[in-house]
Amino acid sequence: MDYAVTYEELTDFIAKKKEEIANIWTERAVFIRSEPELPAGTVIDREKSVRWNEEEVWHRNNSRKGKLASFQAKINACNKAISKKIIEYIRSEYEFTEPVANIVFDAAYERGHSCGYDEVIHYAREYAEFTERLFTAMDLR
Repeated sequence: MDYAVTYEELTDFIAKKKEEIANIWTERAVFIRSEPELPAGTVIDREKSVRWNEEEVWHRNNSRKGKLASFQAKINACNKAISKKIIEYIRSEYEFTEPVANIVFDAAYERGHSCGYDEVIHYAREYAEFTERLFTAMDLR
């Protein structure tokens, strides 16, 4: 571990990533409105053949799907960065090994992710403190 991640650093990092995610969702919404999916049979150029129009619709829709996947990949990367930072926080705050921090995070994420990262952090701290008590009781600390 390079340095300790404080609670304040963690919450600041999450706030920045949440803002980044919100901006990506906004950009995605603008894109969806500006580039709607074209239904089959759409005529793009009346001067071209039916086959050309069908292929053009397919290409545009495929390109649109790729762009939407790109937005989702960016959102997933932000979420992964947040998860990684929470694990770093658990490791530094409680001096856990990576496997222990991952177990604590996984349990906290499972319990709290539907309510947001603040709840995940709450459960991570709760479970980490419980884990510390277990380690102490087992003379592992």
